[in-house]
Amino acid sequence: MKSFTILLLISTFLMPAFGQISSEELINNSISYHDPTGQWPTFKGTLRFDQINPTRVDQSMRKIVFDRALDYFRFEQKGKDLYQLRELNNGVCRHAINGNDALSEEEIKQYRMTCDRTTMYRDYYSYLYGLPMKLKDPGTLIDPIANEYVFQGKPCYSVRVLYEEEVGKDIWDFFFDKDTYALIGYRFYHDVSKNDGEYITLHGEETIGGIRMPKNRFWYMNADNRYLGADLLLPEPATIERDIAEDYNAAIQLQWNKIINDEVYNVSVTPQWFPDSSGVWYNLYNTHGKWYYRLNFTDLESEELFDHQVVADKLSEMVKDTIEPYALPLRNLTYVASDTFTFEVNVRLYQLVLPSHDIVEIEKPESPDPYSSISPDGKWTAWVKDYNLYLKDNETDQETQLSKDGSEHFQYASYYGWFDLMEGEGGERPNRFYVDWSPDSKYLVTSICDTRNAEKMYMLDWSVDTLYKPRLLSYFRGSPGDTTMVHYVPYIYNVKDQSQVNEDFPKATHINSIGFTWSEDEDFIYARIPERGYQKEELFRINLEDGSRNRIIEETSSTNIDDLRIWYKESAGKIFYTSQKSGWRQLYAYDLKKEERHAVTDGKYFFHNIMHMDDESRMIYFTAAGKEDGHHPYQRQLYVVGYDGGDVKRLTSEDVNHDVRFSPDGKYFWDNASTVSYPTRTWLRTSSDGLVLKTISQASVDGLYDKGWRPPMTFSGASRDGVTTMYGALWKPTYFDPSKKYPIIDHTYTGPHTQMYPSQFRTSIARNNQALAELGFIVMMVDGMGTYGRSKAFHNVSYRNMGMNLLDHTLAIQQLGEQYEWIDTSRVGIFGHSAGGYDAGHAMLQFPETYDVAVSSSADHDFRMEKAWWPEMYMGWPVDSLYDQVSNITMAGNLKGKLLLVHGALDDNVNASATFKLAEALVDADKEFDLLILPSQRHGYSDQQHRRYFTKKRWNYFIEHLLGKEPPWDVKWDNMNSK
Repeated sequence: MKSFTILLLISTFLMPAFGQISSEELINNSISYHDPTGQWPTFKGTLRFDQINPTRVDQSMRKIVFDRALDYFRFEQKGKDLYQLRELNNGVCRHAINGNDALSEEEIKQYRMTCDRTTMYRDYYSYLYGLPMKLKDPGTLIDPIANEYVFQGKPCYSVRVLYEEEVGKDIWDFFFDKDTYALIGYRFYHDVSKNDGEYITLHGEETIGGIRMPKNRFWYMNADNRYLGADLLLPEPATIERDIAEDYNAAIQLQWNKIINDEVYNVSVTPQWFPDSSGVWYNLYNTHGKWYYRLNFTDLESEELFDHQVVADKLSEMVKDTIEPYALPLRNLTYVASDTFTFEVNVRLYQLVLPSHDIVEIEKPESPDPYSSISPDGKWTAWVKDYNLYLKDNETDQETQLSKDGSEHFQYASYYGWFDLMEGEGGERPNRFYVDWSPDSKYLVTSICDTRNAEKMYMLDWSVDTLYKPRLLSYFRGSPGDTTMVHYVPYIYNVKDQSQVNEDFPKATHINSIGFTWSEDEDFIYARIPERGYQKEELFRINLEDGSRNRIIEETSSTNIDDLRIWYKESAGKIFYTSQKSGWRQLYAYDLKKEERHAVTDGKYFFHNIMHMDDESRMIYFTAAGKEDGHHPYQRQLYVVGYDGGDVKRLTSEDVNHDVRFSPDGKYFWDNASTVSYPTRTWLRTSSDGLVLKTISQASVDGLYDKGWRPPMTFSGASRDGVTTMYGALWKPTYFDPSKKYPIIDHTYTGPHTQMYPSQFRTSIARNNQALAELGFIVMMVDGMGTYGRSKAFHNVSYRNMGMNLLDHTLAIQQLGEQYEWIDTSRVGIFGHSAGGYDAGHAMLQFPETYDVAVSSSADHDFRMEKAWWPEMYMGWPVDSLYDQVSNITMAGNLKGKLLLVHGALDDNVNASATFKLAEALVDADKEFDLLILPSQRHGYSDQQHRRYFTKKRWNYFIEHLLGKEPPWDVKWDNMNSK
């Protein structure tokens, strides 16, 4: 082997030409970059082999990786998944690998090796990564001048090294970043001519103990580019103290708005079907930007929808600004014909004709008058004057006043906008107009909006810069139990007679108003009448000629009727609807001819939605979850069944979640298939048998893996009844070390109308739980009993019992702490927004023995102060003492831990009054707490600065009170721009 000293002398005389760099200088620069303070000799760490993507990993990876180290360390297989690590001198090191009873289930897919001897590990890491190469004999530099090379698409420098005795005469190529000299990867060969080695890409970077090191290493075969696996190096917890500022920066980089279309692409691709069912267009994203594609069903070939450069050049000239082909600002792109599209740029409307790529500006169609309505046949116009409804014959211009008793607070053909605001005590609400014509123009339906006795909620607006007194804003909003609400009185008019149809509809509040749907048969209309309290709902088919009624549906419940769905299919003589009367949400049908009801589906699973109905084959395509034994109850599959019921056929064979959409003719469906850990595959499939015709895209997530990200860890546990299984997920820091203990934070939303388990890949990253975990926490989401999407009995647990919605969360935390030593159940946090905000506040008052720190934002702390419909649905009506018992305000004296209350002063969804009232109760109880009011914000903290500010406050609250560290404040959020 050549002497390293001789090599240095040779390098001295072989001065590189301008722009070149010697191999030795490059190596020294790389060592200086990675170890600027000379900390490497004292570094201690643990190498972990981690199969990060089981769908891609070759299972022979473990043998290949271990065999490569035979001349340096000895791995002896002791069982199926148990290895023992030895030095060459046969000295035994302790092992902690699969099969060891001390390891948790989470580590079953991981191979960890630890050794007491620091030098052994340091040198092993040097051997594998080639850093710093001076720690061992560096081998023989074959070329004293560094070469320029392109590795994994990145321009870099390369150095070739021959290792002889120590590593078995392998040839290694090391690749260094041109700007920083960081090592970005390497290849090694046993025989270069046979291409029979591996190559490794190094992704991500973190500074540990003053050393810049790659977070991850990805292994591939040189010969066929086959992916083998990945590993990473973890610091020993006793030797390295993490820098909270660096963790903070990493957390910012993992925010959804940063990574979407920057680190991850195409996690959900949306189809835009051509109305003639000839094809579909869609967007795909990559590192170069956003691109438009089309797929023609005749040949199933994908191609660019248009020439992006040509469109960009023409638009740049038209708008007098530079438009890049990868960032075309096309809004409302609409298919007009097979070769014609329209779109908007800077509020102007353009037409694009293909394949010529002619672009011309066209006039926007005039917007219809929002305060009048023309009948479908064009013969009549309805409008309001002086709060009364008028009708005009468009042929004769003759006007008729249909109503006589309208007034300012008793308006005909009007409605209440949920977020209609009034300024000042006597301010007027925005003008609203509503009529609905029958398809044959014979009738119109409308209603009186009665606000005569409606009470208001109030807000003070401090956000107007030019005003030095707050504006008083108000809106109509009934609270649970109120009778002083907005009411609707329905009316149906016969247009020909210009008279009111004699139908006695009940007066209803705006939270249980009557819904109307026109029949395909003349003279018939459907009226959907829900009773207040949500325990009874009926659907009638009404003959407007003689006033007769036929009850189609009558649903009753001793708890509540939640999310009743109805589909009208009169062409097949059917009305389809959902019901939970069997104990599970299933599909039923009413036969209009036989006047009979029957079940279309049946079983112990959850029917979600009808996706398509085919009259010709009389088949219904629907999604459901939990149908097959052993399948996840929150992952949706696509099925097909006949109009009259019978056998149910499954069309999606993959055991993942399927988000599907059908083509207009029903022959094809689009499938975004994924799980929490399975990146989205987007397919075009046939509806006849579910066959995959075309792979549209596969989500690109390498950038996320480069940051050290791993999919959330899923778990299951026993619910409060000891029998039912609950499901959840855990997010861990990218630098997770199972030998450490981490506080756990419960990200909660137990609103009974939804479920939070991340059944899709998108939801596993979109909720920003990984960003929070990066600060040094385990973040949990779980669906306990009482939430949506399981049996009716499962859902009913929360009815009139909302104060105990977190009971299963506490059980999950307890069970996880018992199962995993790295979860510290003595440090537990919780946060949530809106109904989740109620949870977070309630956790500190109902379960103070479990939760220590909470951030409660925009919360409905007392359901009596909420909008009426939601509490009445889940807490019951009329209002009784149970509302008082579950109120956070009445329980304020129970507070023991740290609580941060946050609310937007202009929240017209969940009024801030309950947060103020809780704050007052906490003061009265002499309890220490923190309060943040965002004066200009509504329910969602919509602008970027307020989102950043609130996120910092929430993160810092947990850093200070769960980690016991001083949180940073002056951090850069430049990468938080929305994509």
